[in-house]
Amino acid sequence: FSTLRGWPSAVALFEGRLWWGGADKLFGSVSDGFDSFDLEEAGDSGPVIRSVATGAVNAVNWILGLARLCIGTSGAEPVGRSSSFDEPMTPSNFSIKDASTQGSADVQAIKIDRSAVFVQRSGKRAYDLSYTIDAQDYSSSEISRFHPTVLGAGVKLLAVQRQPDTRIWFVLKDGTCAMLTYERSEDVLSWFTFETDGLIEDVAVLPNVEDDDVFMVVARTINGATRRYVERLAYDTQAQGGIHNYMADSYVTRTLVASDTVTGLAHLEGAQVVVWAAGHAVMDGDEPATFTVSSGQITLPDPVSGTVVAGLSYDWQWRSAKLAYGVRDGAPLSRRKTLRDVAPILYKTHIRGIRAGQTFDAMDYLPLSFQGETLDANTMLESYDAQSYCVPGTWDSDTRLCLAGQAPLPCTVLSLSLTMEAN
Repeated sequence: FSTLRGWPSAVALFEGRLWWGGADKLFGSVSDGFDSFDLEEAGDSGPVIRSVATGAVNAVNWILGLARLCIGTSGAEPVGRSSSFDEPMTPSNFSIKDASTQGSADVQAIKIDRSAVFVQRSGKRAYDLSYTIDAQDYSSSEISRFHPTVLGAGVKLLAVQRQPDTRIWFVLKDGTCAMLTYERSEDVLSWFTFETDGLIEDVAVLPNVEDDDVFMVVARTINGATRRYVERLAYDTQAQGGIHNYMADSYVTRTLVASDTVTGLAHLEGAQVVVWAAGHAVMDGDEPATFTVSSGQITLPDPVSGTVVAGLSYDWQWRSAKLAYGVRDGAPLSRRKTLRDVAPILYKTHIRGIRAGQTFDAMDYLPLSFQGETLDANTMLESYDAQSYCVPGTWDSDTRLCLAGQAPLPCTVLSLSLTMEAN
C-alpha cells in the first residue's frame, strides 16, 4: 500500500486473519499473524491475496465476517468462501462468488447475528444480506421497501442497538436519523424518523445490561453560535413518568430542596426548555410550560423539593395508513368516510400526553372524565382503557387517524380501535 498504489478502504477480522480491501483487491494476512502478508510463508497458513473480479466495478467499500467472508463493492456483494463444506480458507482453497448484485455505498455495513445490513449504492435504500436455504448461500433483500423514501436524504453511517430491541440507526446527510426496529424472527420492519433541534452528526452504541447506550454527536445553534454536544439517549424505562422522566433533549438533572431555581443550563443559553419536577410536568394549562434560559438557569413558578429534569422539548407524530373501513358495498379505499370516534388503550400516559384527530391541524386531547372522576390536567395514568370518544374530522376519501404529543409528557399506545361512518 502507498499513496501511488492506493490505501485500503475496508478492514475486518475473520477466521484468524486480518483482511484488507482496497480497489478490487482482497488481502488476508498470514494465519494468526495479523501484521504479516509475507508471500514467502508457504502452506495453508500463508497469506490470501486475490482480485475480487466478479464484475465490471469492484471497489471494496466494506468487509464483514459472518458465517462467510462478505464483501461490499460498488457493483456487487461477493462472498469469499472455501469449498461447499466451509473448511478454513487457505491460499489454495478460496473462491469469491457474487451473492447479490445491488452494489454498496461507501458506508460500513453492520453485523446482526449471521446477517449484514448495508446501504445500496444509491445511498438511499437499505438491504439485508443473509444466508438462505433456497440459495444455499447468502442473498439480499430490501428492508426499506415498506418506506422507500425514509432514507431519501442519503445515509452517512450506521449503528446497531441490540437491547431492548434490535434497532438500526441510519444517520442521514440532512442531520436527522432514521431508526429501524428490526426483528427477523417476528417479521418486524418498523421505521421511525428521529429529529432534534440541531444536526445529528454521528451515532455510536455501547452495550449495556438491560438497554444499550446510544450516544449522539449533535450540533446545536446556541445564542447564534454552533456548539457540539455528545448526548446519550434515555432508556425506554426513563420515559414513562415517575420521579426520573428524561423526556427532553440535551437535558440536565438537578436535585432541589425547596428551591425554584434550576442551574446548569449554560449549554442551552437563550433556548426555551420544558421541565419535569418531582414526578410531574410543569404545565401551562393543557401544554407544558416553557422557560427561557438566562445566565445558565431558569426560575420555576413554585419552589420544588426533589429531582428536576430540564431540557429542550420535542414533538412526536404518528399517522395511520389510509383507512378502508366502514363501507357496506363496493371498494372502501376511496369512498368518502369520516372517523367518528377512537378508543385507545394506553400505558403510563399523561392525560395531556396524546392528541387525536383526522389531521394534525385539528386534534383533541383525552377527556378529563375517566372512570367516573374528573381528572386534573396534570394527571399521570398507569393505564387507560375507557369508552371511545369523538375526535375532530370531516368527510373525505382519504380518511386517516393522526396522533401527536409533546415532551415531557409520556405516552405509550398499546392498541387502537376506531369507528368509521361511510355513505
